[in-house]
Amino acid sequence: MNREQFTFLVRKELSGLRRFLLAACSGNDQEADDIAQEALLKAYTASADFEDDGGFSRWLYRIACNCLADHQRKDSVRAGIAPSMA
Repeated sequence: MNREQFTFLVRKELSGLRRFLLAACSGNDQEADDIAQEALLKAYTASADFEDDGGFSRWLYRIACNCLADHQRKDSVRAGIAPSMA
C-alpha cells in the first residue's frame, strides 16, 4: 500500500476511530488523540505489510485497541496498580 492509498483509507476511518477512542478514554480528548496518533503511526509503519484479508478498518481498529491496552497498562503501572493476569 502506498502513502496515497493509506491516506485515503485513514480519512474514511478517522472520525469513527476518534469517537471509539474518546469513549474508551472516558471523554479525555487529549488521551484519545495521543492513542490515535500512536495507532496511526504504527499502522503507517506497517502499511507495506498490510494484507486485505479482513479489511482496513478491522486492521486499523485492532492496532488502536492494542495501543489503548498498552496505554492503560502503562497508566496502571504509573499509578502503582499491578496489571491483572486474567
